[in-house]
Amino acid sequence: MTLKRYNRFGYQTLVYIVWPGTSHDDRFMQNTKSPYLKLVAEENVVWNIYAICLYINKPANMMRCRAFSITVFVTLFGSVFTMDMPPPRLGNWNRAPVTLIDNGYTGLVVAIADSVPEDPKLIDDIKAVFKEASAVLYQATDHRAYIREMTILVPQTWGFRPAYMPGFIESFRTANIVLNTASGTDIPAQPFVKQPGSCGEEGAYLHMTSEVFSGGMEEALGNLSRAIVHEWGHLRWGLYDEYPSGPDDHFYISSTGSVEPTRCSKAVTGDIVQYSRRENEGETKHDATGQIQCDVGGESTGRLPGPKCRFQPHLEQLRGATGSLMYAHFTNEIIGFCHSNSDGDPGSLHNTEAPSRHNILCNGRSAWDVMLTSPDFVNGANLPREVVNTEPQISVKRLFKKRAVFVLDTSSSMNNNSKFERLVRACRYYINTVLPKGTWVSLIQFNSTASVLAPLTEIRFQSSRQSLVDRLPTMARGNASIGAGLLKSLEVLSTNGDSPQGSIIFVLSDGLEDTPPFLNDTMNYVTATGAVLKAMAYSREVSDNLHLPNDNGGEGFVKSFTDDETTEEPPRKLEDEEYLDTDKFVTIARREELLLGNATGPSHVYIDSSAGNETVFRFTWEKGEAKALLRGPSGAILQSSEYIMDTDMESKVVEIRIMGRAEPGEWSYGLWNMHNESQTMQVHVYSRQSDPDVPLLRASAIIRQNQVNFTENQRVVIYGDVKQGELPIINATVRALVQLPNTSRVVSVELFDRGTGADTTRDDGIYSANFMDFVGDGVYKVTLQVKNEVMGQAKKVTFPQAISGVMSPNWNNTEEPILIEVDPFMRVTSPSEFTIVSSPSADEMNGDIFPPSRVTDLRVCSVSKARGILTLQWTAPGDDLDKGTVAMYDLRRGENISAILSDFYSGHRVNAEEDIYGDLLEPQGGGNRQTVSLRIHTLESAEAGLKLFYVFRIQGIDKMEQKGDPSNIATIMIDYGASVTTPSIDKTTPPSSKTMPSTKMVSPVTKAPADSSNTNKFFETLGRNMLIVICVCVSCMIFSLVVLMFVCTTRIRSRKKDENCLSVSYSKARSARRVSSAWVLEEI
Repeated sequence: MTLKRYNRFGYQTLVYIVWPGTSHDDRFMQNTKSPYLKLVAEENVVWNIYAICLYINKPANMMRCRAFSITVFVTLFGSVFTMDMPPPRLGNWNRAPVTLIDNGYTGLVVAIADSVPEDPKLIDDIKAVFKEASAVLYQATDHRAYIREMTILVPQTWGFRPAYMPGFIESFRTANIVLNTASGTDIPAQPFVKQPGSCGEEGAYLHMTSEVFSGGMEEALGNLSRAIVHEWGHLRWGLYDEYPSGPDDHFYISSTGSVEPTRCSKAVTGDIVQYSRRENEGETKHDATGQIQCDVGGESTGRLPGPKCRFQPHLEQLRGATGSLMYAHFTNEIIGFCHSNSDGDPGSLHNTEAPSRHNILCNGRSAWDVMLTSPDFVNGANLPREVVNTEPQISVKRLFKKRAVFVLDTSSSMNNNSKFERLVRACRYYINTVLPKGTWVSLIQFNSTASVLAPLTEIRFQSSRQSLVDRLPTMARGNASIGAGLLKSLEVLSTNGDSPQGSIIFVLSDGLEDTPPFLNDTMNYVTATGAVLKAMAYSREVSDNLHLPNDNGGEGFVKSFTDDETTEEPPRKLEDEEYLDTDKFVTIARREELLLGNATGPSHVYIDSSAGNETVFRFTWEKGEAKALLRGPSGAILQSSEYIMDTDMESKVVEIRIMGRAEPGEWSYGLWNMHNESQTMQVHVYSRQSDPDVPLLRASAIIRQNQVNFTENQRVVIYGDVKQGELPIINATVRALVQLPNTSRVVSVELFDRGTGADTTRDDGIYSANFMDFVGDGVYKVTLQVKNEVMGQAKKVTFPQAISGVMSPNWNNTEEPILIEVDPFMRVTSPSEFTIVSSPSADEMNGDIFPPSRVTDLRVCSVSKARGILTLQWTAPGDDLDKGTVAMYDLRRGENISAILSDFYSGHRVNAEEDIYGDLLEPQGGGNRQTVSLRIHTLESAEAGLKLFYVFRIQGIDKMEQKGDPSNIATIMIDYGASVTTPSIDKTTPPSSKTMPSTKMVSPVTKAPADSSNTNKFFETLGRNMLIVICVCVSCMIFSLVVLMFVCTTRIRSRKKDENCLSVSYSKARSARRVSSAWVLEEI
């Protein structure tokens, strides 16, 4: 690497260039007459610009410096490339921003995890697949979009190659597509999109594995390029799958009474086949089907096929089917997405009646209807255009080394309220605990001037950590110039010709400054270099002065401290990446314990088997002295040989480090406040990965947008992602603590993973809740507390098809879902934040600005023709979204799906006279189950051979008469000439191992006519056998009572356990790793 300097107008430009060979001849030409640099490349010479940085020679000019951007035009063999700084802000979900301009996507980042073995062929395979995927995407979008430019980011664990450019801003954590390895059991091999948001909202990231690029998975995935375009529909446009999402959604009854497979479009042809599953050994096992008939023709018209029947699309579509890639991407003739234009291609016309997840969550809109509302195509953007070459320009970058500079305030104002002691304590904590191996760290102190305490030092061993700790400042005095500290940090980061781009500058200060250069004079310049600025304020009243922009990929939040607080929270950007990193830690617990003077207080935490290595219990306080002790899961107090205790009474810190691996289970600790006054003591428990082959169980808070303009979007959803590897953890207790702006008030919000309200998908490990406690504009900070204190409550879920994954071309190659019990555990996340702009006033918030949320799980759960009762069930919305209780419901009944889907009010409104159990006028609170039974014809009142087809939708109405959106559609076909036909249930529930439903056709009981000749014989023998008859009757009564008690008990348990209001008969086969359940729909 050669450094060339170009001085002009008082600026200095650093250009980093790599060329073949070691000759330092004059290939670099300075053009002093123009404001740009020109590189003259010889034939067959490749030039790679590594970084470009601009700064002012004289620090005095720095105060007048403002944000700027440099564009360098480099001519290489007739091609022009540009490089701009500062880099763009992160997009939604804190991922790299991808834009579609002139029909070409740019900014796409594919990042390879550290766990993937180095393989140059993998790079070539990725390039080849995305080259083909770009062409498929161009065709599927009717020539409106292709991939123009993308970046492949290789990890630091891969060796350096001349073809690799350095990745300063790109990271695994912010990549749009992450590439892992499926060598472990917690990483599914099948591609899938993490899709927390609602219909039309882009997904967070696409997860893939290196195994899919090596071949051999065609049977499970089909063509990989086409599978990527399927996943792009999830990732970019917020589409959902149009294949069956649940075991009872494979077929449905249309408005005409015909049985149809769930598919889009209806032009897709295929065969109805018997379902089979693949066992762990790879063998295919057919389930016993008994009398199951896998056909829909002839006399079975109007009846659904058996529960073990599946629709298998033909691999060759010979009848004109062209859609949809969200259904059967593996069929070559299917080349696009379904649309709603009746005058368009009939082979891809949207099927509005199918009970697919896309129809349920997108309110029956076609894929193209949703796509046209995205920024990519809205208002006629990116109209069809002929593009000769759709091959993307792909650059390969290697993750640049992690560098962090701590800029420490040592001015005299830090002596007040023990702020300086807490600053030193926080730095010691970061260096010893947070910073991963391989990080380069520098320490800078500032008062009126700045000086270097420690140059950039690589953390390799514990000795290097201790060396940095030993250089921490020991006193605070003088004036303060934060700007001077920032300039000194840039000087350190530019040592040896390096660039500050992508490095972290972490300012720890109380925000008070009285000497130039000031923070505001230098902050824009620092961010323009590409460095990531973070700050921690030690006084709440100045925290707004230190709130930093989120331009370069950092969270940019301020950690504020009042006089009685002492909290140290690692900046997330300083943490290492997530996968298979034994140097990474997780926070088990972080809490405050209020203790009276000279009093003790016990508490406990749970340590699970994925953690336990280098476990540390850290206790801090403010006044006097304190002591602490630990008890292990056995209940015994730890002996001195089992831990290392570090006590610093001057800093008011006690750390207990457990030797070796901490035993999984409940750990108890006791605190003794030896001061005569009450005080709050902080407890922080953290641990590292126990086994490099077993991923840590993790939790993270996710906010879709960092800044929300309330006048444009009145919906703020807090998401909590709980997973191990990439497998979801369900049934945990998740709570978000939201610190409101300009106040110490914290609001607690419980998050749920039940597939209703704010939560899109049940049992996907993403817990969700609407946030509505706004107090004005400002920064809202979110921390998650996650726990599972009961063994067997929380479970890890493995799916045969991951959520939002592609449908397998072969249904016989499926596996049953598996639930794995998870140890009791606790997790606390690092803070995330979002900023509210143009929030409602206090008077508006005291009013009613939120309508009820949309019902997405309306279903017909039982029918009794004998009693003439049909029962509906749904999850109740709230008065404000999913909070509170709606005032009333508007339940509509129709006979045509398309009619009530296009016009909710065209259906007949069910009135109180028709409601015979469960009052529509007395709704349940939001999140509770609401059940209503309606009167229908009985067997006696119905005409012979009568068939009824009903369609239901419902809508919540609040006390201000604001109406929620109409619900999903629930349908039922009632045949009075046979047993009830299984309802076509619109479900949001994904395949889950705790319910593997199957539907059984239960025939009505028929009675044979009485024989009169037998009557006389009966009375002749009645007298002789009266005693026998009485005994039999008594026995029957006792047996009936026992059966009645059993049925009642079963029904009560079923209502509690089963979210369907079906009469459930469980047949379970359990093992330590597998749970298989089957239920039978019975006529009540």
